[in-house]
Amino acid sequence: MKNKQTISAWGFIMSVLGAAVGLGGIWGFPTKMNQYGGTFLIPFFIALIICAVPILLIEMNLGNKYRKNHVMIFEELANKPGKFFGFLQSAVVWLMGIFYSVLVAWSLLALIMGFLPGLTQKDYFLDVIIGQTNPNPTSFSQLGNISIWVLLSLIGVWVLTGVIVLGGVTKGVDKANKIFVPGLFLIIFAMMIYTLTLDGAGDGLKRMFSFHGSVLAKTNIWTDAFGQAFFMLSTCVGAIIIFSSHAPKNQDNTNKTLIITAGTTIIALITSCIVFATISAIAKNQNVGIDEVFKPGPTLIFQVFPQIFAIIGQGTALLVFSHILAIFFFLSVFFAGISSLIAMLEGVVNPLETEWKIKRYKIIIGIIVLSILVDIVFIFNNSAALIDGLAIWVAGIWQMIIGIFELIGVMWLWKCYPEIAQHNNETSWFKWNKYIFRILCLVVIPIIIAVNLGFAIYQLILNIEANMFIFLTVGTTIGAFVTLAVTFIFTYYQEIKSHSQKLKARITKQPLKEAEEIETIE
Repeated sequence: MKNKQTISAWGFIMSVLGAAVGLGGIWGFPTKMNQYGGTFLIPFFIALIICAVPILLIEMNLGNKYRKNHVMIFEELANKPGKFFGFLQSAVVWLMGIFYSVLVAWSLLALIMGFLPGLTQKDYFLDVIIGQTNPNPTSFSQLGNISIWVLLSLIGVWVLTGVIVLGGVTKGVDKANKIFVPGLFLIIFAMMIYTLTLDGAGDGLKRMFSFHGSVLAKTNIWTDAFGQAFFMLSTCVGAIIIFSSHAPKNQDNTNKTLIITAGTTIIALITSCIVFATISAIAKNQNVGIDEVFKPGPTLIFQVFPQIFAIIGQGTALLVFSHILAIFFFLSVFFAGISSLIAMLEGVVNPLETEWKIKRYKIIIGIIVLSILVDIVFIFNNSAALIDGLAIWVAGIWQMIIGIFELIGVMWLWKCYPEIAQHNNETSWFKWNKYIFRILCLVVIPIIIAVNLGFAIYQLILNIEANMFIFLTVGTTIGAFVTLAVTFIFTYYQEIKSHSQKLKARITKQPLKEAEEIETIE
């Protein structure tokens, strides 16, 4: 089935940047930079350039060549196993959207906070909005109560995302990202210029780019780097293939890959500069160490930035300015989050619409209702830590597993490499030859990813030993078992539906047959 509508080259770049930039760079990257310093950049760029970028380029060519979504492409290449593989990506991106939507809901609440006096109160977001009392729960009984404000914000976020996705890639996603993504870049650049002028900002940048060679010997820095690289580029979740299927067919996918990679990396680095300049200024103002200000975790940016806005607003004349600055910053965070959530929802809705033959709006409503129900686990007072338990699977382990199988499938098993290479070579300055690029993608990259996958599983085991509730009871149950269950349902829906109809028919016919036999005897 050919896609009749296409988006412009500019619209394609904005859509893919919207999917890729997201909160991975704004939320996740600064946390990793604080944990490892500038040392993190070494494994990150290795993972990005050697592994994530080639997969991104392959996915762009897959979508651009076949003009279909990822499920249809993989089913065409590998029949039922390919269909399962495609829907595995949809299941992963759906569960990624589960925790992601909570972060976007937080950003919406933080945006609203910009209009309220509570902005200038320390830990207002944690203490009042979320009501956190235990940052490391070990059982469901320790989660507290559902935060009504987060629930309302979450519903608003999903409704807005659903309305945009209802318009499809060409009418909804394309138009929304042409507003959200440029707005995000402008606000982030303005924030960087301002924060670098703060007293003490230089000390923060020194902390950010500090180098500690011994850290490279630890497995967790490599695991985090690969997870960050795959997550930031939105590879192995179907969204890139879907957007590429709507892009101009003669576009140079190599150039687009480099633009997307550069754009996401620049945003991540700029945001990290903003965060470190900010926390250093806060530390100097409060005469404390940076570690006392920087509290890594899902709520990082919602803890740090209200403090700097409070410092800016200490003078009466600057109070209004501090609130305006807060509004613009959290508006950029919201833009980043909603643009990625749009891509995640599209990655589920698009293949279900074509495979299940159900109207788009019905699928969107069903997915949103189900998502909100699952999201409830993550909106209790003390649920923030649970996000890490789910993220280690859907934004790490699964993406690496999918990446390995995708590379081996495209380069060898599915026998599609020649025609995909031909499509790339006809439109791109970077030519895929018969040996070097193919061997790199078939052997070298899968081995590198597999080694880091082993590191990730080892790190998961250590995390489970540290907190079984977060990383096993919640994280692994939802991240591993629910993912596979959802994949199975997505893949075999038609068969399940057919069998259930046959079973229903047998049940309804059986009493009639028995009645007929009784009448004959009489």
